[in-house]
Amino acid sequence: MSPPIAGSRTPQYTPAQLDAYFARIKFPRAEHPTDRLALLTALQRHQVTTVPFESLSLHYSKHRRLSLDPADLFAKIVTRGHGGYCMEVNTFFACVLRALGFTLMHAGARVRDGAWLGLSHMVNIVTIGDTDGKDTAARYLVDVGFGSNGACQPIPLSEDPAVARFERRHLRGRVTRRAIDIHTDPGQRVWVYETALPGPAAEFEAQYSVVDAEFFPEDFEIMNLATSTLPTGLFVKTVLATLQVAGGDGEVEGVVILLKDTIKRRIGDGKTEVLETLKSEDDRVKALEKYYGVVLTDEERRGIRGLASEITDAPY
Repeated sequence: MSPPIAGSRTPQYTPAQLDAYFARIKFPRAEHPTDRLALLTALQRHQVTTVPFESLSLHYSKHRRLSLDPADLFAKIVTRGHGGYCMEVNTFFACVLRALGFTLMHAGARVRDGAWLGLSHMVNIVTIGDTDGKDTAARYLVDVGFGSNGACQPIPLSEDPAVARFERRHLRGRVTRRAIDIHTDPGQRVWVYETALPGPAAEFEAQYSVVDAEFFPEDFEIMNLATSTLPTGLFVKTVLATLQVAGGDGEVEGVVILLKDTIKRRIGDGKTEVLETLKSEDDRVKALEKYYGVVLTDEERRGIRGLASEITDAPY
């Protein structure tokens, strides 16, 4: 199987690699719709319900380094059946989309966790339709790497609130264009992704803001290094994995979340139930295979020994 185009600033996977990916997400070419937006929507839904968002390689590994090289990502996600965090899965998904003829650019985003953090998140902005400046072109936020509050479909980048939104059984989402409270110039505008639980009483909360400018692999190499090595960072401190769950009709209806030693599920009405409390590393390894399809090698399992994230019998 050939690697992606070497040295290209817009890497893409080969037809053979695409077929292997379609088998991985259980979405063969024969089922692909011809409409471009319908295809993009279906691809995103299949991606987020089969490829987990996870931080495992920062814990179950000797080297604990994350590569954004497209060939490495293909081996990790398709060949080995793992997932990755935002910069991994969104880089990978972009290579898939380019190979299918989609026009896109990467963009950087800052997450809100009580306060606005530094740039540490990656999204893709996909353009469908004319790309020569005509009004018929439409741009979509496509993010397959934001975990339990991530979107399961493209969101139009529009200032019309009736358009730039989605609603699923377990989550509502929208995109607004506005200033954020750390801007010194209130005339600045960014795209803000917000979510709310089901029900009209639930309030929307900002999850991240997107800088509407093209970011490049060199930018994400720096962001990836910081995000994957800072001792205070969430992914460095915490074993986590999430996978969106499709119902019998194929539509996304919830999410299964591993956070440290607990497996939870959020379905339908937004309520969360605990499925398992994991008492040992053996329990967690089995749960990763059961809920996420991730099988760790013996070497990977040994990689977590001695880390603060290891499940041990010692009291906290």
